[in-house]
Amino acid sequence: MPGRMIILLLLLGCALALLPTQAVNAQPRWSEPLQISEQPADAGVIASAPDLAVDARGELHVVWYSVASSASSEAQQSSFNDQLRYRARIAGTWTASQSIFNQERPFVGDAFATSTGGAGVRNASFELQANLLAGNDNHLHMVMGNPTIQWFLNAPLADVVRTMAIFPPWQLGEGTASQIAGNRDGTLHTLFSAIPPGLETADAPDICATCTDIFHRRSEDGGVTWSRPENLSRREEFDLEPRITVDSLDRLHVIWERQSTIAGDQSAGTIIYQRSDDQGQNWREPYSLSVSGEGAAGGALAVTH
Repeated sequence: MPGRMIILLLLLGCALALLPTQAVNAQPRWSEPLQISEQPADAGVIASAPDLAVDARGELHVVWYSVASSASSEAQQSSFNDQLRYRARIAGTWTASQSIFNQERPFVGDAFATSTGGAGVRNASFELQANLLAGNDNHLHMVMGNPTIQWFLNAPLADVVRTMAIFPPWQLGEGTASQIAGNRDGTLHTLFSAIPPGLETADAPDICATCTDIFHRRSEDGGVTWSRPENLSRREEFDLEPRITVDSLDRLHVIWERQSTIAGDQSAGTIIYQRSDDQGQNWREPYSLSVSGEGAAGGALAVTH
């Protein structure tokens, strides 16, 4: 018996030796890149801040920020329209890109005289960023906003473009960034960073009137109604860039950046983690994931089950 095993091992080794080197050392390969940010003739060149969601059927939904512009020869001014554009891959075929959210910029003096002015095409004050969720209810849910306000929109997966173009967005709050996640039962959860109500008018030297906190809202009816914002951070620092995900036990996991109020001080930046085991009804104490004395920013979050 030992002799037979040795012979079998030798035969297996010889067979492997005869295989092409690339077959033995085969590595996963990425497909060739595909440009999905196709632009209509009247759109600008911007294609930034993309996000992607995969629904239960394995179909892809992609959204990104773009700008459409038009010039008036009489007024010698350029008008800009900030957009979120959307494409989907349905049954292996990409749809054409279409706008699902448009916002005309207000005119601000002569800043719009040229596309390179203070309110030109690449103006961070007007940039839109979106986060997508393909829910268990066959709807595409989206939170989006610019640096001052956040909205919520949703639509049936089969009718995203028309529905989002017709129905107005629902305002979540006056914040700088937002994220969305969902439980298995369809409960939706959003996080956004915002100045606590009332502090923007505070006139006290010991209060940071521009510091942002992290707020949580939940909806049990697919986004028709939302709970009141709950402040998760409550600190005299800048709490920014929230991230949220849900595991297979419906526990909520969130992180965000906490930055110092001292101008230029990046050494105090930390990544804060917090968790809820009952769909946001109660939260465990937050704690820092960063190494003491080392600045941190740009956190990402994922769960394995």
